[in-house]
Amino acid sequence: MTGAGEVTIAEMVPGGSLDGTRTVRIVAEIARQLAEYRRAGHPAPGLDMTHILVAEQPGAPDTVRLAPLAAVPRYRAPEQLAGGPGDERADVYVLGCVLFEMLTGREPFPPGDAAAGAAPPAVTTVNPWVPAAFDTVVAKALAADPAGRYADGAALTAAASEAATPRPDTGPPPVDRRRRIAVYVSVAVVAVLIAIVAVTVVRRPAAPPPSAAVSTETRSPELKAALWGSYVFVADAFPDLLPASVDGVGYQDLLECRAVDKTLQTVSLYDPPVVGAVACFGNYDPVVLVIATCRADLTPIDPEPHPWDVTGQERWTRPSGSGRLVWGEIDTVGGERRGRLDVLFDDPGRDHCRLEVNGVGTGAQLHDRWWPDAPL
Repeated sequence: MTGAGEVTIAEMVPGGSLDGTRTVRIVAEIARQLAEYRRAGHPAPGLDMTHILVAEQPGAPDTVRLAPLAAVPRYRAPEQLAGGPGDERADVYVLGCVLFEMLTGREPFPPGDAAAGAAPPAVTTVNPWVPAAFDTVVAKALAADPAGRYADGAALTAAASEAATPRPDTGPPPVDRRRRIAVYVSVAVVAVLIAIVAVTVVRRPAAPPPSAAVSTETRSPELKAALWGSYVFVADAFPDLLPASVDGVGYQDLLECRAVDKTLQTVSLYDPPVVGAVACFGNYDPVVLVIATCRADLTPIDPEPHPWDVTGQERWTRPSGSGRLVWGEIDTVGGERRGRLDVLFDDPGRDHCRLEVNGVGTGAQLHDRWWPDAPL
């Protein structure tokens, strides 16, 4: 049962990943309490996010406590799932699961994968804003073989604390790393396109003329559906801004696009939405994140309220259409200040969409650096 002012980690995570330093403090306190339970002869059989209770303290670190486990916990080490009791290294595995979910907002494994000893994805492939050192820490904590893990929770939290510590030579998230990932997946997309073209050649004896190369205008509905799932209508609204596929690279290195809900949690690309949103990461020069939102029935979309500091707005007109532009600053969940642009459209071809752009610096700087040449 939660006390006054307490929330569970399960309630905190759906709002987005947590700040790395705050996450490490919480995990360190959980590790300390698990170690106390073991010394008292009452080792926990695992852990569930609903039993980690956190209360914010103004001007001081969060208070953290573990509620009694009332059911089978969600996170257990492979050796515990196999029927064994598990030692301190089983606690390390469980803490690694908690660490991963707090940093990314996602569970590290689909159901059943932990029992099979599957390796988790790298933390930075899910949340590229997390320092890359967390990849190594989480991978070691979640090693299938207990001998490959940290010796105990204290060793894990010491490594996690070091991973969260800013270093003088670290800047924005490692764009080069994300570019390499994009290159790999883009090669895979190209292979799929080649296969599709090959099938088309077999079915159609008459090849298209050289001038009919695949482009944002000539892509067939079938091909677009294969590349964008049920979110084709979003890709169609911004063909020169978004990548050719969710795994491609768009304008100014936009990449790692994914379908998201209102809280920016990833959703299936293939479940037809009423209102679809696609989020793509930028290259920090200056864009950090672009979110394109459109109504699937193509009816006009309502403007969003502005729970952020608006510093300017204007009407815009281009050959592609017209609309309204609003800019200002917004505070992120991690406490960073970002520039923000909201783009709305008048023309019937895109009045069912809006565009949110978050970037480095102020909204005015984002307006001056990104907006004039944005391919809209």
